[in-house]
Amino acid sequence: RYPTTLLIPPKSAPCLREILPPSITPHVHPKSAQPLPYSISFASPEKINAILTNPPHGKTVILMPGKQAIERAFVTYAESLECQDCTLFCQGFSGGQGRFQSEFASASGSAILLIIPWIFEGLELPLFCLDRLVIASLPFDSPVYPTIARRSLHYQDSFSQYSVPRLEQRLFRIIRTFCRF
Repeated sequence: RYPTTLLIPPKSAPCLREILPPSITPHVHPKSAQPLPYSISFASPEKINAILTNPPHGKTVILMPGKQAIERAFVTYAESLECQDCTLFCQGFSGGQGRFQSEFASASGSAILLIIPWIFEGLELPLFCLDRLVIASLPFDSPVYPTIARRSLHYQDSFSQYSVPRLEQRLFRIIRTFCRF
């Protein structure tokens, strides 16, 4: 119904599929090839416990699968991290988004922020404020959410044709946000 622009980096075009129903024809603009000034690597999920047990120096954001996982991590690791002079900020436990965002940005020494991926995309931090990003699980949309359930009806195989491309786009936005910081 409304025109939408989706910008995809040239080297990512084969990996990132458009999230459009088959009836819509996309318009592709010419590519501009510019090398990326950074590199990104992913850690295994076992590293999360290692990071929370023995925190690295600097500021780390860990994208957790949900609020229950954040709560378990807070209960399990908050006291030991405090003893190691590492500040732990958790979504839902450290005030509202504006508060934990500003306190995390101004924290001295080691700091860890536990949030869900959807909050990370809207986070505002100063440049060069973040040292590492850890993704605990792939941030799929909930298939029971009414909008997602309705949109997925346009596809024969809603998982591979709709959910996986949306996941790819979300990962792209998460990595773009990380590189912005």
